[in-house]
Amino acid sequence: MRRWLPLALAALLTVTLFTGLSATDALDERESRDLVTAYESTHHHDWLSPVYGNEPFFDKPLPGYALEAMAIRALERGWPATERATREVAVSRFLRALMAAALALAVAQTGTQLFGGRAGWLAGCALASMVGLPLATRADGVQVYATLLSWLGLGRILAVLAGRTRTRGATLVLGWLTLGAAANTGGFLSALWPMGGLALYFVLAKRHRGWFDVDPTAGLLIIAGTCLPWYGLMTAIHGPAFVQAMAWFPYAAGTRGAWWSGLPLALSFVVVASFPWTPLLGAALGDATTRLRRIARAGVTDGPLDLEHLEHLLLTLALVAGLPIVLYPGPPLTAALPALPAVALLVGRFVDRVLDGVGDPRAIRQA
Repeated sequence: MRRWLPLALAALLTVTLFTGLSATDALDERESRDLVTAYESTHHHDWLSPVYGNEPFFDKPLPGYALEAMAIRALERGWPATERATREVAVSRFLRALMAAALALAVAQTGTQLFGGRAGWLAGCALASMVGLPLATRADGVQVYATLLSWLGLGRILAVLAGRTRTRGATLVLGWLTLGAAANTGGFLSALWPMGGLALYFVLAKRHRGWFDVDPTAGLLIIAGTCLPWYGLMTAIHGPAFVQAMAWFPYAAGTRGAWWSGLPLALSFVVVASFPWTPLLGAALGDATTRLRRIARAGVTDGPLDLEHLEHLLLTLALVAGLPIVLYPGPPLTAALPALPAVALLVGRFVDRVLDGVGDPRAIRQA
């Protein structure tokens, strides 16, 4: 079965991400606004600030428009102005689809490294077939870009915690640098939610030594160092207007709803975005929670995380990845994308256990 899973993943990615790219014009306000902002920012005298309507526009960091800017620049070199507008949408969608495919492959690679080949490829297939991935590819390129960087960084840190790397220091530095790149692309919350998920797990599991193994102080310094050049210059140039917006990147221009709607919105977004795997997600969470109680009674052990502790770490990452939705002003459904890789990894691991005869197959039939 395992040898067919990469082909299944390739087929799913082709169908869900790369079909119908030019069938329609921009479907979402954010997609069309991002294209306009990318065009104005690359043709304006201010090369540091995102520009919309000839004014600085603080919705997301300037690198978050990189895919749209690349599409515009590529078409300016090879197509006349009369045909360029209709093709910009398709080309930018194609670039976003490549990033989304890279995210699915990164999840498959992380799952393979942590749980084995079959579980990893199953996780990649689960993510590729979730509703949230193609939706983000069409309408929210910055979230695809930032989520890819966040999970690439997390993958390096998880490899250290699981003892799957020989160069612990270099792997950690690479992971923290990648999270810093995520903060420059999708805002500070794109880098802080992974740290929050790790901290919550170590507190709940009482594995305080593991928290120090990932060296969070050095991680914060590395992230701050990667963010300082652009964020520092923008703060010096634009002052309070930029500072007030940067905490809510990449949705700072949204309209904030009622304060009490945040948690229900976050839960519903993750449930809807993970369709059609939502029923199986409940079974996977129940299975992992049952084993969590048994491990808690057995006590805490030092050393690399085993398979079950890794599953429980993914549980906390899935939980914390949805929390920024509570904070964002007017987030779209695609804001749930960072939680979907954790969901996919849990589903892939659960199905792999069932196929090995360890898990309960009735859960799959009921789902």
